[in-house]
Amino acid sequence: MSGKKKAHYQVFVVPDGPQALDLVKNIKPELLILDYWLPTIHGIELYDRLHNTEGLEQVPTIMLSVHAPLREINQRQIMYMRKPFDMYRLLEAIDTLLV
Repeated sequence: MSGKKKAHYQVFVVPDGPQALDLVKNIKPELLILDYWLPTIHGIELYDRLHNTEGLEQVPTIMLSVHAPLREINQRQIMYMRKPFDMYRLLEAIDTLLV
């Protein structure tokens, strides 16, 4: 048996920003993983709207994208990962943000 521990997360996947905004009415996520290029609204706008939701102001976020406005991402202190990304690196980032 290896020394690695198994992480258990409950994951909710939604296809666009409006559905994400609707979902957080019923759950309080501990972490947000957003793509910058989303239908309807882009990831930065979704991030802003989610973080303006009561109780979600301090939820850490990882933004995934091939191209994204790094200046805006850095201003908001969002962790950024460029696509394609290494899955192990993503899991390490999740563990770091959820500590």
